[in-house]
Amino acid sequence: GFLAVSTTDLIQSIVMSIALVVVLAFGINVAGGWGAVVENAKSMAGYLSFTQTHDAVAGVAKPYPFLNIASMMAWGLGYFGMPHILLRFMAIEDENKLKTSRRVASVWVVISMGVAVLIGVVGFSLMKMGILPQYADASAAETIIVDIASVLSKYGFVPAITGGIILAGILASTMSTADSQLLAAASSVSQNLIVEAFKVKVSTKTNMIIARITVVAVSIVAVFLAADPSSSVFGI
Repeated sequence: GFLAVSTTDLIQSIVMSIALVVVLAFGINVAGGWGAVVENAKSMAGYLSFTQTHDAVAGVAKPYPFLNIASMMAWGLGYFGMPHILLRFMAIEDENKLKTSRRVASVWVVISMGVAVLIGVVGFSLMKMGILPQYADASAAETIIVDIASVLSKYGFVPAITGGIILAGILASTMSTADSQLLAAASSVSQNLIVEAFKVKVSTKTNMIIARITVVAVSIVAVFLAADPSSSVFGI
């Protein structure tokens, strides 16, 4: 299970990397170059301010207090302690490779997150030029990569294929997180809950069956919740 998830993650990461680079390069080119992107970004109130944030709706800078900064740092740094991330290191074949794995993972996160932020900055220029729609809020702007891929697909056959690869990259990132979370849930129930918490002794085969049943059960619940995106969980 761990090997299968790690292998698919590698392939999905490659697709995501290609998608991010293509989107960024295409966006900068259409926006008129990096200089134009920077100038448009500087026109935003609160541009690169540590204590202010830009309100896209009102077009003004708003205070960004220390509590917000601390909360965002806690959210970001907490990423390294997420179960589906730690499982990768726990399943490593050789403990001596942990240092190298840590460096690769950290570099990947910095590059991917950095490029994602730059895509947002480039997207602002494309929005000002009327190439992308005016996003009502940050939630609506989350479709920016899909919108850029849609624009790219209008430039011919090859760009359309490239746009499809970008969309595949988005699906790859979704699948990567989904299968990791499913594996983490299965491991939590079969090992942490059944064996460690309830002290039930089970064979390796039984443990695997419990893990598979957990994956199916969680998947069914997920499908049920996703059937109506507007609904709340348990009425809360």
